[in-house]
Order: sequence, then C-alpha cells, then structure tokens
Amino acid sequence: LRTQLGKAMRVEFLIGTNILTDRVGTLVEVGIDHIALVPFNSNDLQIADIYSIKFVEVFGGAAQYPQQITSTATPTR
Repeated sequence: LRTQLGKAMRVEFLIGTNILTDRVGTLVEVGIDHIALVPFNSNDLQIADIYSIKFVEVFGGAAQYPQQITSTATPTR
C-alpha cells in the first residue's frame, strides 16, 4: 500500500464476521498496523485498522502497469 500513497481509493473492511463497509478517499499514510485516508472534499482524517482490510480499489491504478498485465481480453489463436 505504501506504493499507492497520494492516490484516490476505496478500501473495504470486514467488521465482525459478515459486515462489509467501505471508505473512500486519498491514502496519506501507511503504518505497520493502520492506514490513514482523507475523505474527498473534507479536512477529516480517517485512521483504520490494516488487519480488517479485505479489498482495496485504487482509482486509475492500472495505468501504471504494462498493457499485457492489465488487458482482460482473451488472446486469439
């Protein structure tokens, strides 16, 4: 996650055994046991437990990888 500092993202968390919740904002800090997000259009700081993270969606994040990795098209024979 440290390679994604400063990027906009959605982070999904598992709360308890079956509740998923998400937070959207800019990643500003990654610690050993937490992350910090700044929600869009806000001066707030949200700090979250890194161990409850299940999924992270980095908006526009696939653009930094080569095309052959990001392509979802099936190859033609």
